[in-house]
Amino acid sequence: MSKTDFVFDVGGLIREEQGAKLRFEIDVKPNFLEGVETIKATLTLMKIEDGIHAFIEDLKTSVHLSCTKCTKEFDFKISLDQAERVYFFELQKDESDQFDVFYVDKKSFTIDISD
Repeated sequence: MSKTDFVFDVGGLIREEQGAKLRFEIDVKPNFLEGVETIKATLTLMKIEDGIHAFIEDLKTSVHLSCTKCTKEFDFKISLDQAERVYFFELQKDESDQFDVFYVDKKSFTIDISD
């Protein structure tokens, strides 16, 4: 799986009414993240006034790691009940931390949830 597996087309959703939703079941193994096993989650995208609201539920994966003290290898399980992020259509000038602001790619009408 490549990074592009985390890029979602929202062009159709943008043309819908506010509140319209798309739902995706994610079940992919990222090859761009070393040691990360298959990521499973449910992604719901909803059109809101200023952009697209992305809501991830029931994320589960594991990461293969090595202990820095004894070098023993182990799998660390990761689960996340829910997370959300807004991808804005327009530049947000009032945000205090521009690194925490995400945008819809207006050329391709996509969002990249891997960021």
